[in-house]
Amino acid sequence: MPRWLSMYAFAAAQAAQKLERMTPSQIQAFAAAQAAQK
Repeated sequence: MPRWLSMYAFAAAQAAQKLERMTPSQIQAFAAAQAAQK
């Protein structure tokens, strides 16, 4: 696995842990921020 891909997977795992502790409104705001970056 390329190093950048493993770093991305690690970041995704951390984001998933944060999402588990978020309220639905926080998740919506997070999703909106992610969409705005694209």
